[in-house]
Amino acid sequence: MFELRATGYLQSHHAEYADLSEIFRAVFPDDADFTGAPFDACRLNGRLVGLPLLFSPRVMFYNTELLGKAGVAEPGAGWTWNDFRKSLAAFRPILPPEKRYYWKAEPFLWMNYLRRAGGTLIDPAAGDPVRIDTPETRRGLSAIYQLLHENGIPFVPRHPNYWERFIDGELPFIEQPRQFLLLLNSCNCRNWRLAPLPAFPGGIDTTMQATEIFCVRKECADMHTAAGLVRLLLGKSFQNFIAESRYGISVRISAMQRSLDPHDPGDCLFLSEVPKMTTNYHLSDSTLYKLVITGINRVLAGEVGVDEGTAELAAMTRTFLKLRPPAAAADTAGEFAALFANKAVFR
Repeated sequence: MFELRATGYLQSHHAEYADLSEIFRAVFPDDADFTGAPFDACRLNGRLVGLPLLFSPRVMFYNTELLGKAGVAEPGAGWTWNDFRKSLAAFRPILPPEKRYYWKAEPFLWMNYLRRAGGTLIDPAAGDPVRIDTPETRRGLSAIYQLLHENGIPFVPRHPNYWERFIDGELPFIEQPRQFLLLLNSCNCRNWRLAPLPAFPGGIDTTMQATEIFCVRKECADMHTAAGLVRLLLGKSFQNFIAESRYGISVRISAMQRSLDPHDPGDCLFLSEVPKMTTNYHLSDSTLYKLVITGINRVLAGEVGVDEGTAELAAMTRTFLKLRPPAAAADTAGEFAALFANKAVFR
């Protein structure tokens, strides 16, 4: 009944989860200590379908020793996608393809570069909301495909221990959120630094937010226990524990201030990237989510060309949105009125 989910999954499966607005208000009537942006990703159709526990922008971790051996300049503010390509090219003579760069067929990774190239999947504010076949989206997909193809980098759906290669000093670059710091520190890994993700000239300076979200399935009949978990997970003690662990960024402002060191260059980078976070995939249907994600991965794997694949995928998405039955009425605050009538259960 109780789950931790990532942003993209929760947004596309939001109809499966209960509205936690009333629970949050009852447990924390004064929400002044909570930062707002991570919560925005959990609000769909007037419902708060999850509560973020921690969040982080994604940045580029790089191995200083490997870059030094290859004669590659360390990246920094303003480095571009072409700079990134040149950096990886320098590793071709000294590292096998699977150790030059790691690519995982997951939307949280390729969405970063679609957005940074100026593209997206769906824009509800546009006259034609489907943006899969726009020049900007195709630009991002073409750049990713070129990078993988020219370096012989395997396109794999899953690789559970890919981070081990970076920790072992075998991988020069890896995109990760601040949650990765805990693993690096626990393994006593020291040969690394941080940089923002490479930029596309004329694109958007943004990064996909990494969020760990507590959510409750609609079938749950025990809102008393759900409220207890909300009180625990968003309470000061647990949020301070997250902050002291440096595992992501706490959603409590007081805990966040304890965790982020303004004199630490890495923390300063994370702080500067927070306002740039993107939180919405705009794929609010689970079937559409699976179809689009599968289609994009096929394009990046080279099974179909970028123009052909995005044209077909965009046409399918337009048809899907046109023929999709009207969404079920959104849950209202009164849906669980009987459960919330006795606020004492939340205290």
